[in-house]
Amino acid sequence: MTENNLTFAKIVANPTPYGWSQVYSAGKLFAAISLERQIESEEKDFLNVLGKEILNTLEQEFFTLETKDLDSIKNAVLITSKKIPEDIFCSFVICAIINNLLYAFILGKGKVDVKRDGKLGTILHVEEG
Repeated sequence: MTENNLTFAKIVANPTPYGWSQVYSAGKLFAAISLERQIESEEKDFLNVLGKEILNTLEQEFFTLETKDLDSIKNAVLITSKKIPEDIFCSFVICAIINNLLYAFILGKGKVDVKRDGKLGTILHVEEG
C-alpha cells in the first residue's frame, strides 16, 4: 500500500456567544464542525465545551474500533451525533481514510471536496440540515 500525500488546511471563524467552529485532524481522521445557537447561553463557553465534547466522543469512538469499515465508522458517527442537543444547529463533516478508501459523512449541512491529480471535485454535498 502506498501512502498518499495529504494536505489539510485549518481555517475556522472566531468563536462568538452564538457560534463556534473547529477543525480536527489526527492520523487518517479529519473533521470540521460548526455549532450555532439562536440565543446566547448563560453558561460561559457553552458551545466551545460542547464542541470539544463532540470531537472527543468522535475520537474515542473511532480510534477504539477494531475494524474500520463503512458500517463501523458510520456507527461511531451516529453515536457521536447523539451528543448534539436539538436546539443547536450543527454542521459536521467527518472523513476517514482507511486502506486508500475515503469514507465521508455529513451531519447537518456540509460539503466534501477532493483534489486529485490537479482536479477538484465535490464527492458529497448536503444543503439541508
